[in-house]
Amino acid sequence: METDGSTADDEATFEELLPIVRRALESGGHLDLMGLASATLAIVVHPAEPAAESDGGDQDRAIEHVVRRAVDHGSPESLAYAAAMAALVPPGALQTRLRDGLDGAAHELPRWLAEIDRTRVEAPTIVRDLFDDDEWLLAGIRFSDDDRASFRVSIDHGADGAVVDAALMHQSVDEVRQQLRASAAEDEVTIADMLPGELAARYGEAAAMGDTLEPTRTDTWPSSRPLVDWLFRLAPGDDPGR
Repeated sequence: METDGSTADDEATFEELLPIVRRALESGGHLDLMGLASATLAIVVHPAEPAAESDGGDQDRAIEHVVRRAVDHGSPESLAYAAAMAALVPPGALQTRLRDGLDGAAHELPRWLAEIDRTRVEAPTIVRDLFDDDEWLLAGIRFSDDDRASFRVSIDHGADGAVVDAALMHQSVDEVRQQLRASAAEDEVTIADMLPGELAARYGEAAAMGDTLEPTRTDTWPSSRPLVDWLFRLAPGDDPGR
């Protein structure tokens, strides 16, 4: 008898997911696991076909069910999956409940994940093309173990300045900037530093604009949106706890 709302299909789906989580952990790229957690959350928060009568409470219950199922499984990979999802949930009552359920599991997690709140965003950058048709919001990600990655958000000025795509990249932001400079003529793009608050505000405006339009769906958007939202909530620069 099921006592937690799970069904046989839920169990089968979860067991099929675990090898994917394991491969993400074994890849050594922290974004692989965080991207998987983000895609799971996006299915609930940004569904392709929103339920007519769905509300925030329904979404919270669905997220909590998935995370608690992973915690109850108790394997290292399921706990890592649960911790990644809990980290991406916005601060509030739901995140508190999810993290309470993971209390005592830190020793089962990779160090960077146990210390996920020490992740920092660095080198915020804006990239514009010659004709100002679109722009990229680009920044680096530094995890507590000094692993580095980056992400970019694409804003289309032809779509009223809305976010239309995003990408997670295993290269550092310095490497991405160097590649951009090497692949474009000097007058084709401008690459400029931005203050972290300015970059976050620009993203907030563009994401809000996108929410008022016909949803844009690509291979990476909005599946990466929970992760991108989280990144823009992070403190910039050096971790004072180092």
